[in-house]
Amino acid sequence: MPVHETTVAVGKCYKTPNNQHRRVIGIAGDQVKYQSWGGNVGYQGEHLFETTVQIGNFSGAVEEEISCPTNLPNLGL
Repeated sequence: MPVHETTVAVGKCYKTPNNQHRRVIGIAGDQVKYQSWGGNVGYQGEHLFETTVQIGNFSGAVEEEISCPTNLPNLGL
């Protein structure tokens, strides 16, 4: 089930039905910027891809909030 747009927040992590994991790193207006990595193997210190999409597209693509891995680079929040 998709996540509601109003619950998407910077610093939180989410997963898609295909087990892609995403961490929100910014929200500006209706745009969400996030980092992603494959959830099957977990975060292994590799480069995190960054993507910006409309918040409705982001919330519709993820199915639940998850705990962020403790070894992700710090966001400086």
